[in-house]
Amino acid sequence: MAAETLTKKQQQVQQNKKKLLTALELCLGVVSAACRKVKLDRTTFYRYVENDTTFAAAVKEIEDVALDFAESALHKQIKAGIPASTIFYLKTKGRDRGYVERTEQVKLTDIRLVELKSKIEVRAKEKGITYEKELSNFLDNFGADIHTDIKQKLSSELEM
Repeated sequence: MAAETLTKKQQQVQQNKKKLLTALELCLGVVSAACRKVKLDRTTFYRYVENDTTFAAAVKEIEDVALDFAESALHKQIKAGIPASTIFYLKTKGRDRGYVERTEQVKLTDIRLVELKSKIEVRAKEKGITYEKELSNFLDNFGADIHTDIKQKLSSELEM
């Protein structure tokens, strides 16, 4: 469609898209920052992406360039000997070579529960606090790792 056959609204939309793409490049693909820069809502941006395949392809290209930039920075950090960067890279790109973080699932048997109960009782005596308080401390320390049902089992079975 030639520029002269576009309505004013269509012309404005085309200008908005151009401004958004320029701002998106400057903001390294961060949509919120680009939208603020051109004073448009993010919903408008996402509507453009959804309804215009050419615009969506241009956005994807900018996202790829931003990702390339971030990967380049990561490689620089790895070369500089920053361990966290190396670990991150191996966990994400080295998964097929076994660099994967695994969470071990441990089944608590009755024997282990009795051992835990005994250890908690000893700690409670050493600290001069009640068994219930030390049990609560124990569960709080591992709360993020122990599912609610296991917490309930520990609470009920350790109160023997």
